[in-house]
Amino acid sequence: NKNIVDLIPINIVNKILEIPSLLIEKEFFKGKGGEITRIGVLNLIKGCSICKFKINEIKCKIWIQILEECLRTTIEDIHKEVYQALEIFSKNILTYFKDLEINMIENFIKKIQFEKIKDIKKAFVKAISTFDSQILLIKYETIIELLCNNAKIKKDILMNDAEIRVVSVYSFIEIFIKIMPFINNINILVLILDTLIATGNDHTVDKRGDIAKIVTEETAYSIEKIGNAFII
Repeated sequence: NKNIVDLIPINIVNKILEIPSLLIEKEFFKGKGGEITRIGVLNLIKGCSICKFKINEIKCKIWIQILEECLRTTIEDIHKEVYQALEIFSKNILTYFKDLEINMIENFIKKIQFEKIKDIKKAFVKAISTFDSQILLIKYETIIELLCNNAKIKKDILMNDAEIRVVSVYSFIEIFIKIMPFINNINILVLILDTLIATGNDHTVDKRGDIAKIVTEETAYSIEKIGNAFII
């Protein structure tokens, strides 16, 4: 009844765990093959996280560096791989490094606040919702307030595009549902409901046409999600 992971010789495990560091050292993320290499190493991080391989703080920092660097591209296929890897990594690896998890969450918050490139900001907004609930609880009020602000039409918000507003609605709902069993904060619930009323009344029109439609549709899905979560 041994776990298959326990059957892998430790020297082989150590060599596997060195791969991300070697890829950075050899600059394999650059050039024409960089995109494929990024997707490959993200799958490696996801696989190692599923296996719950034990890594030290230095390796954890390198994996965080890779995850954040891959979000700073504008390639959606790479972003999707990050979301999957980050969800498992944050639950099975990052939770053992308290200082690093706080730093990582704070870095994501800053990126959402100050990033000017739409596709990169959108990636960080969605990615923050993939963190494990116990990590999100560290800064959940700040995160949800930030996402609610980004979900509304606001001139003082950097990169307040409709696509950002859609992902912001998606993310604060996903986060709220994750942490709901662990909090008793009526103010957050009121903020979320007020935000959904605002996003449900988004009537933005630009050169793309009735772009607000994607925001109102996501709002409708979100109300259904909250209803299902409370019923269950």
